[in-house]
Amino acid sequence: GGFGIGGGLYTLEAVVTGSNLTFINNTAQAGSSNGDGRSENNYADAQGGGAAFHNYSTVNIDTIVATGNQSIGGDAPNGDGGGAYGAALYGERATVYLSNLDVRDNLTQGGDGKDPTMSSSLANGGGWASSRSDVTLERATIVNNIARGGVGDIYWGAGGGAGVYFSGFAEDNTLTLNNVIIADNLAEMGISSGGTTTGGGGGGLFLNGGTANITHATFAQNRLGASPMQGNGIVVINGGTANINHSIIANHTSFTDAVAVHAQAGNNVNFNTNILFGNNTNTGGGG
Repeated sequence: GGFGIGGGLYTLEAVVTGSNLTFINNTAQAGSSNGDGRSENNYADAQGGGAAFHNYSTVNIDTIVATGNQSIGGDAPNGDGGGAYGAALYGERATVYLSNLDVRDNLTQGGDGKDPTMSSSLANGGGWASSRSDVTLERATIVNNIARGGVGDIYWGAGGGAGVYFSGFAEDNTLTLNNVIIADNLAEMGISSGGTTTGGGGGGLFLNGGTANITHATFAQNRLGASPMQGNGIVVINGGTANINHSIIANHTSFTDAVAVHAQAGNNVNFNTNILFGNNTNTGGGG
């Protein structure tokens, strides 16, 4: 199956400026296959159900509403299911500044498959997802989004970053979050009757390397589907650093094994004047 990119808007090597954009009920749907689900190292991935900003696009948009969008990976019953990224908005090798966002009720769904590899059927970023991009989200409400891995016979598809997924390890990219609410988002694995659990996590934010500078943010009531997922609110992996300032992290209680803010070994979370309350456990690490 092939890629599905930019259900409502797709940009490539473009300078994009604008205001008052609305993305409602758009879908990026990757193609399905009866083969192995791969072409070299590529899966049948879907990116940006609402909008996708690709290779060397520079984006500056004020006021976005994105609701009811979907990013759906391709199925591969005999191979590796495709991944899904950024149900509402997605960036890859882009420079992005977005302000005054209302992003809610979007679904990122990994494709189903036999899934002989752990990197298949992924779902990352119910609200926002990006790779190799420098991103600023300012005055944003990102709520009630879902990142759900696909159903795999051998490995379950992992889900991560139901609110925001940021992959910055490849080029040491920076994510800036100012005055944001990230709440009531759900990350979960694709559960099958057999197979092996894979994990995932970051009900609110999944930081996969790079640096996140977070100021005046509220993370509340974000959830994970089941163990061994990590970080009900935030998970930091792959050499990432999260600097969290003057923020609230509250009411993360979906299951007792997952702490609100989880940093795997070798990663860093720096707190400055924050309030953490109502969580099963505030912070933890390892894994």
